[in-house]
Amino acid sequence: FLPDIQYMTQSYPASLQIMIDYLVEKGKTKNIQYVLGLGDITNSNSQKEWATILRQTNRLNGYLPYALTPGNHDGINSGGKEVLDSVYAKKTGYYYQSVEKNGGFFEKDSVRNTYHIFSVGEVDYLVIVLDFGATDDILTWAGELLDSHPDHRAIILTHGYLNADGSTLDSNDYASPDTYVRSLNSGEDIWQKLVSKHENIAMIVSGHMHHDS
Repeated sequence: FLPDIQYMTQSYPASLQIMIDYLVEKGKTKNIQYVLGLGDITNSNSQKEWATILRQTNRLNGYLPYALTPGNHDGINSGGKEVLDSVYAKKTGYYYQSVEKNGGFFEKDSVRNTYHIFSVGEVDYLVIVLDFGATDDILTWAGELLDSHPDHRAIILTHGYLNADGSTLDSNDYASPDTYVRSLNSGEDIWQKLVSKHENIAMIVSGHMHHDS
């Protein structure tokens, strides 16, 4: 898991490179099966920052599969959601080698909501990547994926889900997705509408809150 690497991408690219160096050098010997980024890939959603992260993630293409979920700093806070897709969608090894080869998309022209299937030994995994505050239609799509893969161990990957105390984020909490845009779903909404209804979900991973819980 790579949580909230935004400040490395913006100000400390050498540190980001060291982290990817480790994955490239140790991925096979450490038996790393998938790399999951937990959002806030950039800090200000700038083209310069996206060029930095693209240069590093490209090093994983064809070597270690990975999944990226966008955070609030990757569009909600700064300039809309289009930049991530302009960098990754239908252009890169991420789109073709990690997503299309291993799973699919909510929208074919976007990498903001994707799913990834892989196996470790005899265990089949389904990773569902949800946009920050995924809307109801996205949650419906995710529920259909879970229903159609009942024997897979599912991991939900999204940016904003838990609060600092381990409770689900809701509209009364600082930085809950629906406090940015009212139509977005909070962590509690995602629990009620999706997670609580599917027993094959083994894990939900998120970033966003600057605490360890």
